[in-house]
Amino acid sequence: MDGSARRLAVVTGASSGVGLELARQCAQHHYDLVIAASDPAVFDAAEELASHGVTVSPVRCDLSKPEGVDALHNAITARRKPVDILVANAGREALASDTHTRLKQARAYIEGTIDLIDRVSRSMRGRGNGRILITYSIADVASNKAFLGSLTAALCRELRHTGIMVSCLAAPHAQESVLAYQPRMAAPMSVQIAPL
Repeated sequence: MDGSARRLAVVTGASSGVGLELARQCAQHHYDLVIAASDPAVFDAAEELASHGVTVSPVRCDLSKPEGVDALHNAITARRKPVDILVANAGREALASDTHTRLKQARAYIEGTIDLIDRVSRSMRGRGNGRILITYSIADVASNKAFLGSLTAALCRELRHTGIMVSCLAAPHAQESVLAYQPRMAAPMSVQIAPL
């Protein structure tokens, strides 16, 4: 497929696990990609994904920091293509041992993800179409899961007449296979990425 005809997908947390698998599905369906992760494995992931014949822009950034969100948004803007799919892997394992610091880390990451969703959804609204998938780990902090579920519901209400579809996926722990996992959701949804 000609590069100018390919649509653009953005996937965060795409260096491994669920994020990488969803990025693979996008590549297999001929979406160009901007992928982001905080670890250097994002560059290896980009090489693998590019083998599907799509253009992949890897961004190593930390979405818990404003400058990380800025770096990703700048990379998206540099592609000069509208974002058709945003996969926001909105959770990551908190590394601190004490609860207060773990919650602080999780809150910062969620705030960065919300900022990214807001920026991308604005351009989707202007076009009247797009898809947003918010994912989080079933092993994540309970308050994070509750918040992200509520965020998805709120976005669904807010964007219901805009042509933007918003979904939420409770993903398996990073060591589980995404292909073997059956998501528990209120409404049925396929993990596969299909062309718009």
